[in-house]
Amino acid sequence: MKYEKKLFGDVRVDERNLLFAACQNDQKAADAPMEDGAYHGAFTFFLTKLLRESEGKIAFQDAAKQLGQTLYDFDFKQIPQLECPPGQETKSFFSVLA
Repeated sequence: MKYEKKLFGDVRVDERNLLFAACQNDQKAADAPMEDGAYHGAFTFFLTKLLRESEGKIAFQDAAKQLGQTLYDFDFKQIPQLECPPGQETKSFFSVLA
């Protein structure tokens, strides 16, 4: 169980949120000219490409690992951040979070 900060103390909440961010909280997400010559967020560009190629049938943890490697290969200094409840990291994109 997680706690949510409120003005007058903590309130217990049941969360099933998933955070998939372009970088760690101490990093900056890069924008750069990509293969099409236009500027894009590097994470978003490669995530979109990965989702198209996998038809969305890729687990969040696998996507984070592949995107991290791709960003590194293209010399971007950012590491994707994945936070989710236990067990959700193995679910694929566009699956229902239960």
